[in-house]
Amino acid sequence: MTQARIGVLFFKRLWKLFGILFGNFTSRSALIFYSLTILSLLMQFVIYAAGLIPSKYFEVLGSKDYPGFQQLAIYSILVIVLNAVMKSSLNYVSRVLYLTWRKMLCSRLHDQYFSRINYYKLNVVNDNLDNIDQRITRDVDQFTKEWSLLMSRLVVIPFTIGYYSYQCFASTTWLGPVTIYVYFVVGTIINRLIMAPIVRLNVEQEVCEGDFRFQHLKVRVNSESIAFYQAGKTEHVKSEKRLNLLLKTLMSLYNWSFWLNSSVNIFDYVGGILSYLVIAVPIFGGDYDHLAPEEISSLISRNSFVCIYLIHSFSQLIDMSSTIGDIAAHTHRLGQLLEGFDVNTDERKEEFSDDGHKNESYSNVHQMLFDEPNTSKSRAALEKKVLDSIDGSSEAEFDNGSHTYFHLSNVTFSAPKQARNLVEHLTLTLKAGKNVLITGATGSGKTSLLRVLAGIWPSHSGSVKKFCDFGPKGVMYLPQKPMLTDGTLQDQIIYPRLDPYPEYSSDNDRDRMIGIVEEVGLTTLLENNGGFEGNFELNWADKLSPGEAQRLMFARLFYHYPDLAGQRGLLIDFIFVGNFLKL
Repeated sequence: MTQARIGVLFFKRLWKLFGILFGNFTSRSALIFYSLTILSLLMQFVIYAAGLIPSKYFEVLGSKDYPGFQQLAIYSILVIVLNAVMKSSLNYVSRVLYLTWRKMLCSRLHDQYFSRINYYKLNVVNDNLDNIDQRITRDVDQFTKEWSLLMSRLVVIPFTIGYYSYQCFASTTWLGPVTIYVYFVVGTIINRLIMAPIVRLNVEQEVCEGDFRFQHLKVRVNSESIAFYQAGKTEHVKSEKRLNLLLKTLMSLYNWSFWLNSSVNIFDYVGGILSYLVIAVPIFGGDYDHLAPEEISSLISRNSFVCIYLIHSFSQLIDMSSTIGDIAAHTHRLGQLLEGFDVNTDERKEEFSDDGHKNESYSNVHQMLFDEPNTSKSRAALEKKVLDSIDGSSEAEFDNGSHTYFHLSNVTFSAPKQARNLVEHLTLTLKAGKNVLITGATGSGKTSLLRVLAGIWPSHSGSVKKFCDFGPKGVMYLPQKPMLTDGTLQDQIIYPRLDPYPEYSSDNDRDRMIGIVEEVGLTTLLENNGGFEGNFELNWADKLSPGEAQRLMFARLFYHYPDLAGQRGLLIDFIFVGNFLKL
């Protein structure tokens, strides 16, 4: 993992994330941001008007101006009400911006996460990134929320610093602005030194939080297996180990945060009296001896507000130190995730490069074959022509009436990031109507071959050509561990589709599913769960026994009835088949 700190890499990743958040100049998020900016600037005029009200009260009360006091009372109430309404509006727009940004960033990550089987590569094949789920959920949430709150302050700080610096100079000459600027620079340097380890610890905290949550998720998913093993004590020790590591990291984070918060609070409170120290110089120097006492009181109040607000603007930047530490951690984690997507995209392009000669898919050619006149002779000729154009040879043999779906030529592969090859120089052609049995010892690469055929593992050498698609109507793969989704019993059977096939009427589809459920021996499951559409929130992983889960997978297979040119195409993990046959 790249060391988490605020540097060039941080700003590169932040720039990339901002490109996603803002889109273009006319996007919804950009328009909301413009509204936030305008509201923030208008808010400063209202704050300035409200800040001068005390000095005006000093003046009218000191001169006993009753009519002026009445007008000032009405004016101050209106300004305060307007201030409250605008502050609420600013908070509301910030929340809308947060929701918009979270939707945009999360959707973009979803688009990349669920494409090109990145969800498999990042969670299983590549081990460079931890807790992908936490990055997409918690890190996106915190990143967008914190930036939506910061934006309203960041956009107006340059304006307020410039304007109040001028007003401070008018009251105290150069001494006031220079003193406040030096005060800010010293505070920034101190906080920057303290903040460096806080960024690193924030990243470590997110990792530990994810590991601790995953430990309890593992217990929840495998609770029955743990109970059979009587492994509660073991999982207890592991959970306590994760907890202690998390708490240790949090304790280190809180230790450093103590010094950062102390520094921030000291500068905040010192800023409260700094305005009086600055205005004292011209007052004791005799610059305002010509003013009446009530005018001096009004001047001190007005100058106090100007200096305090200038200090407040700088203090906001200092206060952001702790927030920036959190933001930096989320920025690095999300930036790493985007870079992981980019790496997988580059690897995918290499797989389809001419000189790479690795996994290649010709499912579009497969569709073209079905669009051709449906004669065995024309189809076999076209298949041979396609393979000849790829291999540059005509070694593969194609019989009339046979349909080729996979062609492996001199393929060598291993498990990801493993040096030992599982299979070397394998040449194989899979055709419709041809039964193939693959045997071997545990760990010899049987299931791994299916992964290579599916394209989720690359081959080191040779070529893997696919003339079909993996999916409900192409080739279905039944894994050793049944995949149980959320939803109703019907959702389990039609998975991975979201809706039943449109070519079947509702009644016919229901009758068909009932027959399939009876065929695999799950009638009791249908009766006990309210039919196909009952118990939507049922946790199927806990509800079903391993045998029932395997039967349900076969029900899914029988429902989809995968068909390749009139022949059923099926890849099954052989341990799975053995277990089902024993049921």
